Amino acid sequence: MGSQQILGNLLIIASFIFLALTAFYVFFSYKLIQEVRQANEGYKELLDKQMRLSTFPYLYCDLQNDIQAGQAILSLYSIGSVPTYDIHVSIIGVYTEEGIDIPTFMRNFVHPKYRKYPLSADKVGYYGVRNSARCSILPAQKSLAIAFPFPTRPVDIYALLQYRDILGKNYHQGYCFSDFEDKGDYRANILEPIEFQPLDRFHFYHLDDAKLPDAAVAVPYHVTDFIDLWNHSISYRFTTAYSEEADTPQELADI
Repeated sequence: MGSQQILGNLLIIASFIFLALTAFYVFFSYKLIQEVRQANEGYKELLDKQMRLSTFPYLYCDLQNDIQAGQAILSLYSIGSVPTYDIHVSIIGVYTEEGIDIPTFMRNFVHPKYRKYPLSADKVGYYGVRNSARCSILPAQKSLAIAFPFPTRPVDIYALLQYRDILGKNYHQGYCFSDFEDKGDYRANILEPIEFQPLDRFHFYHLDDAKLPDAAVAVPYHVTDFIDLWNHSISYRFTTAYSEEADTPQELADI
């Protein structure tokens, strides 16, 4: 009787040990499957990122001022390995009421038939001359120089660059170029956004004001500010800077 009880106890202990080993095996197998799944997801994300990097267009801009010609040369550099598509550049040469009040600007730099245009300054006293240009494709490792004429040298020059990748997604960059030491040497002091962010395309036509989308659509603050300044600007075609013979000339070159 005693030996049977000992044997029964041993069987019970063996059963518990077997159950423990089975539970450990199930737990270990589950953790291993989870790790393999996470590794596969991480690998997939890495492949997706590499695919985006290999197919994403990389642009940056610089600006030079041609004082004698009275125009700013905005240079776009396609430094990626793929072309950039459907480029839309919107630009504003900014003036201040303190520097040149609007009546003086209209009298000196706007054609007589457009001097009744309702130009007004924004809440900080800025107004401007606006212009835009388009390019259907900028090949990789190429640069594009676009000449934007202004009737007189702006204090700042704001540029909003919109472009698409091969999949048709629209991206943007916002620049502010400031006149360094009032010598006509413009340098970029603002670039937004820091990271590439998709954005619904805004269509800017220099003859028309721009409209913000519905309030439910989130718009970056720098785009909102650009639109506000755009709507406090006048088309360059109404100014003395306009010439049909030299309407936003573009020049393509190797980097």
